[in-house]
Amino acid sequence: MQIVPLTNELVPSAQRLVDRVFPYQSLSERLSLWAYAHRRSLLIRLGLPLFRVKDLTAFWGAVDEGADEVIATTGLYSYLRDAEEAVWLGWFCVAPERRGEGIGSMMLDFSIERAREAGKRYFRLYTSDDPDGAAAQRLYEKKGFAIVKVKKKRPFNVIYRQKILW
Repeated sequence: MQIVPLTNELVPSAQRLVDRVFPYQSLSERLSLWAYAHRRSLLIRLGLPLFRVKDLTAFWGAVDEGADEVIATTGLYSYLRDAEEAVWLGWFCVAPERRGEGIGSMMLDFSIERAREAGKRYFRLYTSDDPDGAAAQRLYEKKGFAIVKVKKKRPFNVIYRQKILW
């Protein structure tokens, strides 16, 4: 398995995985990987602030050697409100049939290292209390992401976490 930048050719595979793992997405979430694939477009650069996003920094996928199907995704992006101090984790997920192989831990370590390289003080993420994500919650705890806020929402509450990088 290798972690590679999400190219325009890999984005459709990554989108299928994200849609499978995260069935409850807002419109902006549904459009984010498409926007990333078209991030150099003037329309996208002008449109991101409408969703309070400063930039879609980078996204990566895990693929098996010689394969073109994405088995895990991760990414970094910045919100306008805290771009000077923080970077956010985007579309962190592992294909359900590949869980338990250590891929999630490897992808999260990779993401933490990229966040450190970005020079921000905080690495933030939001997730939910969906029972299907219990293993992810344990991984976030193990990697030092503390809960900073819980927002009541249906069908699942939104959990905001943060890791101090320096």
